[in-house]
This record gives sequence, structure tokens and C-alpha cells, in this order.
Amino acid sequence: MAEAAAQNKDQDKDPAFVEVRDNPAREAAREMVVLAGGGVQLENWAQVVDLAKYMSTSGFCVRKELRNNVGACIAIIDLATRWGFSHWQLARVCYVINDVLCFESQVIHAVIEKFAPLKLRLRVRYDGEGDKRKAVIIGHFKGELDPVEYESPEIGKISPKNSPLWKTDPDQQLFYLASQRWAKRYCPDVLLGIHDVDQVNEASPIGFDNAKDVTPNLGRRLMAGGDNNFAEEKTMAGIDGALNAARGEPST
Repeated sequence: MAEAAAQNKDQDKDPAFVEVRDNPAREAAREMVVLAGGGVQLENWAQVVDLAKYMSTSGFCVRKELRNNVGACIAIIDLATRWGFSHWQLARVCYVINDVLCFESQVIHAVIEKFAPLKLRLRVRYDGEGDKRKAVIIGHFKGELDPVEYESPEIGKISPKNSPLWKTDPDQQLFYLASQRWAKRYCPDVLLGIHDVDQVNEASPIGFDNAKDVTPNLGRRLMAGGDNNFAEEKTMAGIDGALNAARGEPST
């Protein structure tokens, strides 16, 4: 009895317990079932939101991009639930780069092995040495007679190489890159919308702020107006020339 009283006293000092007890909106958290093997069983949307709120205030237990960001934590919980991973494990191996949620290469590989309809795990073969080294990924789908392969570019032709593994363990990084590209070629539904850290680093930032003007001075030319004997044919030719230049095509 004394031990239980002491525990209740400690809980009274914890804002999280006070919120659950005193706020009716947090009633869902009290009904979460803790599973014997770890984790919790989520039965409804209210419980997902409650778990996300606690995750967002868990400090170093989640990546900084998830701290005080309930919506992002909900996304991680959703993916972890779909993939059968721990929410907390997934929350420590995600990043936000160029405003895109992405994951470490080991996460992508784990998703491929778990959800691609493979008869056996992916196999890898390496050919060449130095800058000529490349990886060949072999995967054998269930119900198919022959395996399918993907051959990576030579390591010297891969750019950029942001991961330190390109220097310390290039074969491992080649395997990660080739296995992802194998999956995107042969079973793209498995990785739909899921990005790797290196893959996102390769891409240029997107969005309006990073848009390129492919028709320089177009506005000024169009505003030349009738007062200056505006020639429609000349303006259209200028527009066509600007578009051709943007496409890298010769002007006509």
C-alpha cells in the first residue's frame, strides 16, 4: 500500500500523468493496451494522436525534426504500424532534407526484404575494383522461374557520395544503393513515396523559391505594347527561342 501511494505521489508530479487524469480529451491514452512483446496496441485515431503527442515531447528519444511536431510523429507512427516496426526505432532513423521526410538506408533495405514478394532474401555480387567496382543485385520473386537482376553504375560514376560509408565501407553502400534501385525497377509499390537520405541529397531543392526562369525577359517583351509597333511574329519567335534555349535545343 505504501509503495502504491508513493507511486501515485510521483505520478501527481509528472505533467503527463496529470494531463491524462485531468483532461477528458486524454482518456484515450489511458485505454492503450501495452503488448507483452513491447509497444502498444492502437485501436483508434484518438490513441494515435495521444501517442504522437507523447512522442513529440520525448526529447532525445526522437529525432529533432519530430520534437514538438505532432503531425510528423503521426506520420512516423503510421509508417511504423504499416511496416511492423517500433515507433521509437523508426523515430530515430528518419531525417528531413530539402523539406522531404527520408530514412536511413538500413530502413529502406528492411522494408524491401519484408514486403517485396521474394522467395529468398536479396543476393549481391560485386564486380571490378576501385572506381570500376559495381554491385549486381539478384532477387527471385515467388511464383517466377528466373531471378531478376539490377546492375549498379560503377562507383566512380556515382555522385554525390554523402554517406561516410562510401569511404569506409563502399561495398555496403553500393549494396544499399543497388538494392533500392532494384526495388524501384521491379516492385515500385514497395517503396512508393519512401526516400533514402542519400537519394534526397542528390536532388536539387524543389518548390517555388527554387524555380528557374526559363523565359528570361518574357514579361518585358510582352509589355512592349502597341505604342511601339508591337510585332506579334517577332515576339512569338522570341518566346520560342527562349523555350528552345531552356530545353537545350537550337533556335530555329
